[in-house]
Amino acid sequence: MNGFANFSPVREDGTVELTAIYLKPEYQGKGIGSALLQEGILHSAGANEVYANVERDNEVGRKFYESKMFARVTEFDDEFDGHTLKTLRMVLTLELS
Repeated sequence: MNGFANFSPVREDGTVELTAIYLKPEYQGKGIGSALLQEGILHSAGANEVYANVERDNEVGRKFYESKMFARVTEFDDEFDGHTLKTLRMVLTLELS
């Protein structure tokens, strides 16, 4: 597998969580991540917002979300395997048609 994206089901409030998006480095920058994001949104009928968390220091991931018009909601400390990660909570507001 060269990459994947994982979306939660759409919640009653119209939000969906992009819980993971990953591509092997050699496949990044080729539009595949954008296609995975768009496909996930297409399969999230009724969603009005997509939320994602990204490590603040993950420049590639953060720039990807920013280029897709995700906005920063908050920053928080996330404990993972004994380490504190600085995490950004981001949201993409979808246009309802």
